[in-house]
Amino acid sequence: MLQRLVIRYNGVGYEGWRHNKNSYDLNSELAGRPLRLICDLAHAPDFEGKHYGICRAAPD
Repeated sequence: MLQRLVIRYNGVGYEGWRHNKNSYDLNSELAGRPLRLICDLAHAPDFEGKHYGICRAAPD
């Protein structure tokens, strides 16, 4: 199933997070770590591992 987070700011849509989740298990996106994101509207969307967007996983 596809997870998608779109951030809308000043009439512009930003691809914040896109991830194909293969499990219904809690926190399976980041191998059990809670999903905490840091998003920067100035960054171009890119891949971080299997995730795509302007948001990055926050460090532990």
